[in-house]
Amino acid sequence: MADLKRWAKTMSDTPPDELKLNDLMFKALDHAVFSIEDNGETLIPFSLTEDATGQRTLTRYVADRVEIGVEEGKKKIEAAKSDILRYALAYDGYLTLEGTRWEGLFVEAGDRVAESGVLLCQRYQRKKGWFKKGIEPVGNPALVGKPPSRIK
Repeated sequence: MADLKRWAKTMSDTPPDELKLNDLMFKALDHAVFSIEDNGETLIPFSLTEDATGQRTLTRYVADRVEIGVEEGKKKIEAAKSDILRYALAYDGYLTLEGTRWEGLFVEAGDRVAESGVLLCQRYQRKKGWFKKGIEPVGNPALVGKPPSRIK
């Protein structure tokens, strides 16, 4: 019960803009996992943006290489900064932890309020076996960086 009270206090002390950014960021992460969990293919980079009316827009960035799609997404977000309040950009990549290289789904998110954004990573492994396709998340999403907000 004490943990629930502590959580409720923490949530009541969290600014509304931060809650909205967290919601957008985790919706993007959920969508990224859902997009490849059954087939295991590389995630096509995408952004989720939210405007002043609360309208959310999902945009995919198809390119020959993931890196090109990610860069295109970053440029499109920066170009639309006068029209959006917050964004989340999701892509497939790699994370090295304690000498081990992991595949991971990354989400960079930011808003107009905070100077820095956040960069989350959800590690995953490919399902093993003759008939198994897809991925399995490993552990919990982790904060791996604080890039500058692209729309500040």
